[in-house]
Formats: sequence, structure tokens, C-alpha cells
Amino acid sequence: MFKTLPDGYIIMSINLDPKVFKDAATNVVKKSCQWEVIFKSTKPGDMDDHRHQTTVDDRTFRGKDIKAIQNKILELGHVIFASYQWMERKLIRSVAGGSVQEQHTDFVKKDMEGLEDGQFPVSVLAPLNQAAKLHIGDKVVTIHVGQVLFFSPNLVHGGASYDHNNIRFFGKLGFISEKDYVENHLDVDVGKAFMCGFCGKSHVNKETHRSHTKFCAKNPVGEDNRKKRSLSRKDTKKGRETSSAAKHAKTDSESKNDSDKTDSG
Repeated sequence: MFKTLPDGYIIMSINLDPKVFKDAATNVVKKSCQWEVIFKSTKPGDMDDHRHQTTVDDRTFRGKDIKAIQNKILELGHVIFASYQWMERKLIRSVAGGSVQEQHTDFVKKDMEGLEDGQFPVSVLAPLNQAAKLHIGDKVVTIHVGQVLFFSPNLVHGGASYDHNNIRFFGKLGFISEKDYVENHLDVDVGKAFMCGFCGKSHVNKETHRSHTKFCAKNPVGEDNRKKRSLSRKDTKKGRETSSAAKHAKTDSESKNDSDKTDSG
């Protein structure tokens, strides 16, 4: 068990065949999933369209390569704390261009509550296709394929810009489950934007993002969804017109009856 990490971080080697990382990166590129745009700075709404992330779970990424990498990272994490478990798992991709990310920390105050003396969670970063870089203060740390970077919750850092497409695995290890971690952060405004996995268009509002993705022109079933929506709207409109006509007919009938009663009186 580590009492702390030297310089706030430590790099370890992942003992796997290099082909595993190559296959993992290839499968990520092929996978059709929804990517969220990652912030460029901590200023609300300041996003970087060159840097995206998607959640890793056992349903979305079933490949043995991704699982093997995760298992090895967790195994290495147990050298720091034997009781570590995954709190969060992500895949991050950067496309050529973009800018250096504003430096920040990955954990908020509530993440540190309820920990026993000496306990601390960590972030992990492991490149899949090419070396990844992280700005830590004035220093740039390079992590090569086959390595994983573990860093402390209070380490101030920022993502690098790349002149090539870069894919890397990111996660958080700690002492609560992924489910509990997500629930603990439902009320935290992280200023994320959401990117359509089909056309790349970004939305700050999650519901707008979901609607766009469903009807996106590049979504293979987008056209069918739009047709269904159109038919549904027509049926709704027809139903309203029928209801309105019936209401008017009833009103006319009641008026006529009232008139007949008046005439007979």
C-alpha cells in the first residue's frame, strides 16, 4: 500500500502483448457510440470539439482486449490499495488540432468524504494507439503505449493537444462502486456538452442531444424515426381535428335543442 504517490503520480508497465492495445484502439474506432465533448476550460460552455469521451461499460465494450487492459490496470492499482474498485471508466479520443486543456483536478470535495485515514482515490490514463501526454504544472509527462499513469486526486493537470488522432483509456479507482459514484454526481454541474455519434454535432442540453441523435440524417434508422414522428404528428393532428369537430357538433346540437325548447314554450 502507498501512503502517497511520488510527485503526485506514478507510471507502471502493463504486461500485455502490444497487439492487445492495437486491437483495442481499432475496435474503439469501429464502434458506433455516443461521444461527449470534453471541456477546454472550467468556464461553463467552453468546450473543445477536438477532445471527446464515451463511457466504458460491459454492455458497450465487450471486446476481450479492452477488458484485458482494464483488468491489468486494476491489478496494478491493487498495489496502491488492495480494495480499489472502478468508480468510473471512459475512453477519450483527441483528433489533430485543438488546444491544451486548462489545468484542473479530477475529483471534487465530496469524493474525499467518508474515506478512512490514508485512503485516496486515483485517476488512471493508458494510451491505446500512440503515446499520450499530460501537462502537470510546467512539466509534460509522456505515457507510452503499454504504460499506465496513476495520479492523485489533488494533482493539477491538463490534457495535451495532438497532431494526430489519439485514443486512450481513462478511469478512476476508489472505494465506492461505479453506480454509487454516478449517483453521487447527478447534482454536479460538470458543464459537459454532448456530441452526436453520427454527425458530430454538439449540444449542451442532454434532451436536445438525444432527440437530435434519434432523428439525425446520418443515423442509419434516422429516416425511419422521422417518418414515424411525422405519422405520429399527423395522427395527433387528425385526432385533435376529430375531437374539435365532435365538440362543435355537440355544441350545435345542444344549441338546437335549447332553441326547440324555447319555441315550444
